[in-house]
Amino acid sequence: MLGFVLLFSACTSSPPDNSKTLAVQLANEPVSLDPALVEDGVSIRVLMNVVEGLYAYDSDGKLQPRLFDQMEVDSSHQKYSFTLKKNARWSNGTLIEEEDWIRGLKNALSPQTPAKLGELLFVIRGAREFKAGKVGWEKVGIKLSQGRLIFELKEPAPWFPHVLVLPVAFPRKEKLTNAIYRIASYERGKIIRLEKNPHHDFWKGVVAQGTPEKIDLWIVPDETTAQKLLEQGKLDVLTRISPFELKRLKTRVRVQAYPILATYYIGLNVRDPWFKNPVVRRAFAASIQKDEIVQAIGGSDLPAKGWIPEGLEGYQEYEQTSSAERTRLCNEAKKILARSSPKTPMTLIYDQSSINQIVLEKIQQDIKKHLGISVKLQAADWKTHVRNIRSFQGSGFRFGWLSPFIDPVAHLKAFTKESVNNFTGWSNPQFDAWIDQVSRLSPGSTRRDAILKAQKMLLEDEAVVVPVFHYRLNHAFSARVKQAKVNPLSVLLFNEVRIGSSE
Repeated sequence: MLGFVLLFSACTSSPPDNSKTLAVQLANEPVSLDPALVEDGVSIRVLMNVVEGLYAYDSDGKLQPRLFDQMEVDSSHQKYSFTLKKNARWSNGTLIEEEDWIRGLKNALSPQTPAKLGELLFVIRGAREFKAGKVGWEKVGIKLSQGRLIFELKEPAPWFPHVLVLPVAFPRKEKLTNAIYRIASYERGKIIRLEKNPHHDFWKGVVAQGTPEKIDLWIVPDETTAQKLLEQGKLDVLTRISPFELKRLKTRVRVQAYPILATYYIGLNVRDPWFKNPVVRRAFAASIQKDEIVQAIGGSDLPAKGWIPEGLEGYQEYEQTSSAERTRLCNEAKKILARSSPKTPMTLIYDQSSINQIVLEKIQQDIKKHLGISVKLQAADWKTHVRNIRSFQGSGFRFGWLSPFIDPVAHLKAFTKESVNNFTGWSNPQFDAWIDQVSRLSPGSTRRDAILKAQKMLLEDEAVVVPVFHYRLNHAFSARVKQAKVNPLSVLLFNEVRIGSSE
């Protein structure tokens, strides 16, 4: 499915011209619209409206059945059986066949597919070994039998149904989508146009008045430009707002802050000479004034103590490091750095935006003030930044981790040894063991204890990552938008939006 959107004819770049079209800002170009390769929030926000699998989340974050009629799970919670819908169709009207499910799952787990979220399928028996090229597909616990799709897990995983929300678990048919909307055209760098999928059950029932039939996704990275388009009536939804304009914009249009399951963080590259010693990493983390950063970017986000965001098991309320402890750590770090004398500047890399620039410049000031180190900042566009992180450039990097489903295990797995999303170069067997325990347990005191132990190692003992804040996603809406809500995974479901006259 990689690049399938290129097959659509390019559209002329004109504003929406009818009352049934919703115009939405995309703050970045999607990294990929291949369900197997999706990894960034922008791509997920598009895909969740055009492709679906066994489950989906609604605007409240509740798990909803989609492409099955019945689910059965055995007493061990290691075998899930789904009776597939027989009349589900692709966007061209052809039936979704049983083989399409195997094709999608097999592709996501293929050794040749760099699926960043594919590791969340490793709870399936044999999936990890297949990904590593050690066994054939026949050894993987994914089977078809009399219209049922069966998953056999290697261990109990109460969170497994949530994994089936992810694009890596979707059926696959080259060049086709299957959700409420389908892609009509894609002009790279400018616009993705969606239209209603007439073969989806949603449009066969009673459709609520004001449901948009077409969606224009305008790729506008610059906040000032996007804001002007909103005020000119050429955009209905603004998904990135400059912190300098947030207060003024609230007096002109409706602005809503949505809590989402995402953490803005600085990852520390333990390969880099600056961050090989955990004491230096702790001092770096203690130097960052998170509450001041949040105020500088508008004050709607939540300063972070822990890695787990609010709304997930293991969340911890914010506490700033005491002045005495910060001074102690910084003094100790200065002695270590005086002995090691790194030859190159401490460099923090980030993706360019006005918010990121404010955050990184504030961190730069904090490190200079408390550690006496001059930090070099290096900005790039989003796609280049992602490539730079993957190649372990910089002493540290700015990134955000959006939980792909509503359970803390995904947040924690990102820093295990075998995770392809772990860009720090750090690993620890005890941390991995705690995450394995969290993975097997249902919510409760024992599980929370393991989560807190793992977080303490990650953030305090080893200080590999510095969570700065948990996101509150600000969206601005034109007067045409009468109803809209962003779910906890930052997805605006277009079929749940209602538009009308701007009067």
